[in-house]
Amino acid sequence: MIKGKELKRGITKKIHENFKEKVLNSEAKQDFKEPYFFVYFETFERESYSNTNDYLSYGVVVQYQKADKNELMEIGDKLSEIFNYSLKIEDLYILITRNSWEIEENTLFFNFDLGFYMDKLKNTVNYKLMKVLQMKYERGDING
Repeated sequence: MIKGKELKRGITKKIHENFKEKVLNSEAKQDFKEPYFFVYFETFERESYSNTNDYLSYGVVVQYQKADKNELMEIGDKLSEIFNYSLKIEDLYILITRNSWEIEENTLFFNFDLGFYMDKLKNTVNYKLMKVLQMKYERGDING
C-alpha cells in the first residue's frame, strides 16, 4: 500500500529535479532568509468504493516563500506544468485531478489533488479501476 510518506518523498523528488531551492522537512519561520519549498498534506479522504476497493485522495500543498511576486507567479506556473497529469511513485503513476495556486503575503500556495484506488485484500493499487478512473478523467467525467 502506498503511504503518505512515499507520496511526499515522490513530490519532493519532483521538486528537486526542477528547482534549485531547498525543500524543508518542517515549516520554516517567516524570517527564513533563503527561498524554500515546504510540502504538506492538507486533506486526506478514504472512500469505500466496494467491499474490496477504497479510493484514496490526498490534497497536497506546496508552499514557496520568496519576496518577489513576479517570481512567485513564475514558480506557480512551473509547478502547474510539473504536477499536471500524474505523479510517478516508485513504479506507479498516481493521477493528479486538479491543480491551482494563489499568492498570499508574499507566499505561494500551490495545491493539487492525488487520487488512486487501493485493493483492500491485497493492499495494492487496483490497476483496473485506475484505468477506468483515467478514462473518466480524460473524457471529462471527473473535474480536474
